[in-house]
Amino acid sequence: MEDVQTAGSSRCSRKYYRLKYRLTIRHSADNNIDHEHSHVLEIEAYTFPMMENFQEFNNIEKHVDACLDRFQNQYLNDLPEFQGDASLENTGEVLFPLLRETLKQNNWDLRRFEISETPLRVYIITQDSFQRRCL
Repeated sequence: MEDVQTAGSSRCSRKYYRLKYRLTIRHSADNNIDHEHSHVLEIEAYTFPMMENFQEFNNIEKHVDACLDRFQNQYLNDLPEFQGDASLENTGEVLFPLLRETLKQNNWDLRRFEISETPLRVYIITQDSFQRRCL
């Protein structure tokens, strides 16, 4: 979906879907399993359908679930994707391209990805096109 500008107005609106997903993970900051602890990460995906018609939320949710469920309740430091670094930032860097590709294969465009341990600690990855302004 693209920006929509109202006639006679300098304002524009953006139409997209925002999904939240909770992922329970285990990790250790120093890659030492003796220091393992858990977090419930909250992931927000801002997605645009690459088709014109209305889409049901459950259509996209099943793709998000299929992509992220394999990390649910896992000790991330041991998974090869993380190479021992299961920090919030690296977890975002690992999950964003996986989710983006899964959604792209199903005609969705992931434009913004947020991952957080708490509402006060959020790591955000965006595509340039999400930040484009209306003229």
